[in-house]
Amino acid sequence: MFSVYRKELKLYFRTRLTYILLAILLAAVGVCTAILAPMGGLQFIPVYLTPVFLIVLPLFQIFADRRQKHTHFEDCYFATGISPLAITVGRFLAALTVCVIPLLELALLPALLSAFGNIPVGSVYTSIFGCVLLISLLLLAVQAILAAIKNVRVGAVCAYIPSVAFYLFHFLISLLPLGETPLALLTAINPIGLFYAFTYGRFPIADLCSLLFGIALLLTVGTLLCKRRRGDFTLPKRRRTATVLASVLLVLALLVSMGASLVPERLLNPAVNKSETFSIVAATKDYLKTLSDNVTIYYLVDGGKKSADTDMQYFLYDLAELSPHLEVKIVNTAKETAVLERYGATGLSDQSFIVASNKRHMLLDQNDLYYYYNADLQMTFSALQYAYLLSAYANYLQTQSYGEYGEQAVAYGAQLYNAQTTVAYFDGCARLTNAIHYVASDDAPTAKIFGSADAMDASLSAHLIAGGYYFENIASPLDIGDDCDLLILHTPQTDLTEAEAAALSSYLAKGGKVFLITSCYYANMPNLHSVTREFGLDVMADRNIVCESDTDYSCSISRSDYFYSHIAAHDITKNFDGLFTVITAHAIKIAETPPEGVTVLPLLYAGETTGSLIVIYDNGEEGEETGEKYVTAAVAQKGDGTLLWLASPDSATALGYSLSKGGNFVLIEDAANWMTSNTYQGITVPSTLISTYSLSIGTNGVTVLVVLLAFVLPLCLLIPAMVFLYKRKKR
Repeated sequence: MFSVYRKELKLYFRTRLTYILLAILLAAVGVCTAILAPMGGLQFIPVYLTPVFLIVLPLFQIFADRRQKHTHFEDCYFATGISPLAITVGRFLAALTVCVIPLLELALLPALLSAFGNIPVGSVYTSIFGCVLLISLLLLAVQAILAAIKNVRVGAVCAYIPSVAFYLFHFLISLLPLGETPLALLTAINPIGLFYAFTYGRFPIADLCSLLFGIALLLTVGTLLCKRRRGDFTLPKRRRTATVLASVLLVLALLVSMGASLVPERLLNPAVNKSETFSIVAATKDYLKTLSDNVTIYYLVDGGKKSADTDMQYFLYDLAELSPHLEVKIVNTAKETAVLERYGATGLSDQSFIVASNKRHMLLDQNDLYYYYNADLQMTFSALQYAYLLSAYANYLQTQSYGEYGEQAVAYGAQLYNAQTTVAYFDGCARLTNAIHYVASDDAPTAKIFGSADAMDASLSAHLIAGGYYFENIASPLDIGDDCDLLILHTPQTDLTEAEAAALSSYLAKGGKVFLITSCYYANMPNLHSVTREFGLDVMADRNIVCESDTDYSCSISRSDYFYSHIAAHDITKNFDGLFTVITAHAIKIAETPPEGVTVLPLLYAGETTGSLIVIYDNGEEGEETGEKYVTAAVAQKGDGTLLWLASPDSATALGYSLSKGGNFVLIEDAANWMTSNTYQGITVPSTLISTYSLSIGTNGVTVLVVLLAFVLPLCLLIPAMVFLYKRKKR
């Protein structure tokens, strides 16, 4: 084998084409390095080089095959008694040695460039190793084709079949009339896809086994072709040996595939680079040790496992390894729509999550796993407040329209995003840990929502879910049920039916808790108000708006219906020391003499003597202002039943949150907690700084890299080689 290796290697380095092709590959490495090095993406250089290798490497083999057929080296090998296996392996190793020379340059780059920044060294070398395996597979496939085809020209054309097949693998198998299972098996052995798995900071053992099996299979095919040319393959014993060998390789491949499915993903993909971004913090590990309920994390990916974010995928598998009660399932959203429909997750972004137990479930959007903290606002907001503020504005810009305030939001959003100092955090560990705790908790209250479609603001919903509330939408108060801890009647736009009003009254009489939110534009609801009158509450007048005349309480120069509310003394408000912004509210009338057994108190109101009420008539005209004290939120109790009424839907939105610096959401949560006696406590889990790999190489440094690696180094190889070959030819 070594004698074949030496002879073949000499043949390669005695032709100009070898040096020309090596110079091309070295120049390609240099260009990719100059592009990717400043971004810290050295591990992806082999990925960018893949098309170049697929074009250049068959040329090595085509001309090598021509030389071998011209010099009759194979006949010499047979004459000296060298085995077909030794011939095949020797030729393969010689070709591989030549083709990996450009990768040696890449292997030296981490040591040379580490002085300029942080480099994922482990990923760089696993990527190089994976590239070597891919090159090996390609070389053996080309060698087998050239060995099987005697015609030199036909062989030269067919030598590019493996390159085309590797590069267009997904497209080609999609043309085959195969079922879902065979198609999935073929997709799983995509050579380039297997190679890509080596570039993500892991050492994928299953992908390694697949590539090694492919190399072993092609070596076997090459050996059998060599035996056929030598003439001893026609013997029955040789044919039996070949059949047994092929069968053994097939059985081994099946055993490896079956064994890989039994081994945990974490063990099949040991980490090469320890990701600080996707690290699992101690608080999560401690909590998962105590998890006793079975919880499933559904990772929703358009395209399934092969399209999943690799870092997140391995992070989830590592998380699942911490508890026998935690399971991770990757859902292909393009095909497995039943899961999305079951949990109502059709509106989530790609790469989002459903965390579910047999008690409840929680939807977690992928965008909620990250937040960006503007260092210029450190003195104004905490990291948590800033995260909610950013989420609120994002939701506001995407889904709402508030006229003149839209321009303010755009300007403020631009200020946040364009700040000079922004720090990115990964909050996924905290969010997933609390989601698991939430769906497994026994004390998380159930809140059912009835009202206008999508009435609950997304930001408020996320805030209350973080506080332990589980939300269900119901079609009618007739569907309240016995498991409802809190009923939220959110901005109903039509009146209740008599049956629905009776069901609501019955629910309150049994000790139910109702959080009523109404709009000034939908005030004429006699059936609904017949229930509120049982608790001493009614509307002041049809279609009215409360304004604040005291400029000290104003939060808008042009809108007097946007104001900071007076806070009444109550158990709900005793620990509240923030601001509550009222936005376009209507007045609530508290009965001078409440019904027997009813206790009713205001929570929010306009000034003692400075408040003003604007009545809007049905024809759109405004009525006169009157200066009185107007209540915009009140709470009433009758026995164990509780009715809390907030007459301002916009106050319970992201706009209200931002204008009150978070106070609106805090007070709403305090009110809900008081009604439900909610004692749910989330788990405090710190966020992790998103670590990035980058090199501090300026424009001049990039220019030097391009000149040195893409021009100087290839010329240093090419010019002396051409001089040497010229002198050798002259001799």
